Amino acid sequence: MPPRSFPHEWRRLLSLTCAALLGVAGAHGEEASDLRGVTLCLDGASVQVKVEEMPSARAAQVQRELASALTQSLTSTLKRAKVRHQVRPSCEGRRGLTHLQAEVRYLNPRTYVGFGDPAYSYQVALRVTDPPASRPGLAQATGTAREFQAAWSDIHSEARTVRAFAPVVAGWGEETVRDLVLVWRRDNPSLAERLAQQGPLTLGLLGVGVGTLIAGAGLWWRRRRSRA
Repeated sequence: MPPRSFPHEWRRLLSLTCAALLGVAGAHGEEASDLRGVTLCLDGASVQVKVEEMPSARAAQVQRELASALTQSLTSTLKRAKVRHQVRPSCEGRRGLTHLQAEVRYLNPRTYVGFGDPAYSYQVALRVTDPPASRPGLAQATGTAREFQAAWSDIHSEARTVRAFAPVVAGWGEETVRDLVLVWRRDNPSLAERLAQQGPLTLGLLGVGVGTLIAGAGLWWRRRRSRA
């Protein structure tokens, strides 16, 4: 007799139960990211929301509200943090293509037991991609890419937390954008930040150089005045 497999819904329930027991809510991918010299590109498809297992009218409302909140969070946070970005009609094939996606599924208590009702599973993912066609010659040949990826996932029970799920999902979206800001600023430091990263010897030599230039300029000015 061939081995029996778990029904699809039971396999889904098992994975959700494991996630709940382990308290899965994590971000992944920031350490491997590389955004040096990248200008982020945003377009009308940069924010996408997918809602499952809800009545169509309710799903459409949730989709609109979450998409609006995530779009506002993405654009305002990047602008406030002075992250270099551009908004275009289409970013397809361009370097720095940015996507913020959220997926929400209603956990029907008839299938998903033990989470309370209402409860939802969700995932929020933020990606910055570097299509091969957009890379400079050497980077394209070596496969070097400028990319970022972070994702958060969890199960939220409104019955247990007495909190609506939509603001929670939007909050994790904002958190992933903050992760992106940190990585971009790490890889694109300002002049002041670069100087702050230098050691005492480098700063000392720089100070000597600047002092020498100032002294030389002062000497040149005095000589010019004495000849006048």
